[in-house]
Amino acid sequence: MTQVDHVLQWTEHFMNVWIQSWQAADKAAVEQVVELFVPKGIYHATPFSQGVGHEEIRKYMSMIRTQQNHDGQTELLGVAGKYGVFRWQIEYDVLPKTTWAARLPQSIIDSLEWESYRTIEFNPNGNRILQARISTVEFDGKGLTTHYHQGWHTKVLH
Repeated sequence: MTQVDHVLQWTEHFMNVWIQSWQAADKAAVEQVVELFVPKGIYHATPFSQGVGHEEIRKYMSMIRTQQNHDGQTELLGVAGKYGVFRWQIEYDVLPKTTWAARLPQSIIDSLEWESYRTIEFNPNGNRILQARISTVEFDGKGLTTHYHQGWHTKVLH
């Protein structure tokens, strides 16, 4: 198997775990994403934010626990060297804040990793959200993620 074949396989695995985790939106799903990364893996949720290590990735990914009724899709765009690139889109309901705030420790909600999430104007009763993202995944030689970069836009549907 060539390096390109490995990176293709690893990217497809990452995409599948990623979208399934968003759709499950529970504590186990957060851990499935964390396990995709090397211990000192880097997660760029936006160009200006950077989470380093499993704990910071776990904090950021905990936001999926604020959601339900996911409908998502991924599309592999390509691989080169040790990088995979894919596009994904997901539509979901954000639960009312009173519901999701009870699921998460305040330390996570107040963390720097959630800064981008706090910029969205949510309705106290919940919202339907559409997000579109482009993601780049960099792998080590064993298929674990060393760097994950995403650019995304959120549209509040209602």
